[in-house]
Amino acid sequence: MRLNNQSLQPADREKVTAFAQWLLDIGNGHIGTPDESDPENTSWIDIPEEYCIPNDDHGISTLINFIYEDDTLHNPSATKLQEKAIVLKMM
Repeated sequence: MRLNNQSLQPADREKVTAFAQWLLDIGNGHIGTPDESDPENTSWIDIPEEYCIPNDDHGISTLINFIYEDDTLHNPSATKLQEKAIVLKMM
């Protein structure tokens, strides 16, 4: 798994590395509580507050700017956009 941004400061790079490990731990079944209705395939996962998007005027724009670099935002193309993803819960 790669979560990478070359312009990150060392402290931020450590946070990204920890987040990547957290995602891998979820995928490997090390994190989560099995759901009673389908314990083999479904787990409930508590998302740490530090990984949640702040509910303020800048939360979404901060996320978008973290995922997509300026070139992609100013010159979007299908190829550039499909290389990265923002996963979220639809309400």
